[in-house]
Amino acid sequence: MNNEGKILNLLETMYTDLTGKIDNIANDLKNTKEELKEDIKEIRQELKDTREEVKDLKQELKDTREEVKDLKQELRDTRKELKEDIKGLELKIENEITDKIRGLYDNREVIHDKLDKMDEKIENLQVDVNNLTMKVLHNDNSIIELKRNLREVK
Repeated sequence: MNNEGKILNLLETMYTDLTGKIDNIANDLKNTKEELKEDIKEIRQELKDTREEVKDLKQELKDTREEVKDLKQELRDTRKELKEDIKGLELKIENEITDKIRGLYDNREVIHDKLDKMDEKIENLQVDVNNLTMKVLHNDNSIIELKRNLREVK
């Protein structure tokens, strides 16, 4: 075999090897691309799920705040009614006997206990609202981190 034949044979072998390696690299890239697409799809689904959870938490927080607002209004109305009732009772007390005065005093203590219980319930609701706010903030941070990770993947 002459030099040209050897060179041609060597070039043909190199071409075949390079073509095989290029095909392998192309297949690897294709597989990696598909895996990345699947990973991105999963991350997007997780992000969508997290957004739904955040949306639900925000709605729960909104509902809780509305309940607290309603309870506060109810408390204000109750206090207003109680103040009006107490003024009316003061007029009656001036004309009542000592036993009725004692009875009215006892009733007033019961009302104050109920108000204290309502205040305690409102404080507990406020703690719940604060906890929900912290959860929402935590989820917001998680979303930001997921976005950051998604950007790094891209």
